[in-house]
Amino acid sequence: MIFTILITIVFIAELIIGFTLLVNLLKIDCKINKLNQDLLLIQPSLEEICGLIKAISFQIKEMADEYRDEILKKREEMSVRLLSKIFAGILLWKINIKLIRKIRKSKITKTLAKGLTLLQIMV
Repeated sequence: MIFTILITIVFIAELIIGFTLLVNLLKIDCKINKLNQDLLLIQPSLEEICGLIKAISFQIKEMADEYRDEILKKREEMSVRLLSKIFAGILLWKINIKLIRKIRKSKITKTLAKGLTLLQIMV
């Protein structure tokens, strides 16, 4: 008798669990169907949005390539300007050294130097 009561209790518990699972599965099925309908309604809009995103990303890629090319050109121009300034500085420095040597060897400089030394001695 006790065994029959226990089996009955377990059977009723299994029925309750099964009924609960069935009700919950039906609720989930209704939600999934509603979500599917919403997605079917939104699908054309999603396709348009995806197309716009694709076009925008393509334009950004093109702009990035142009910007990279522009930066490379500016860097090359800056390096050419820097090298030309360096070479011009070296050239002027060499010219100045030769010019200073010529001035030191000239008679006018020697005369001025003698006059300045005489002036310095007098003062």
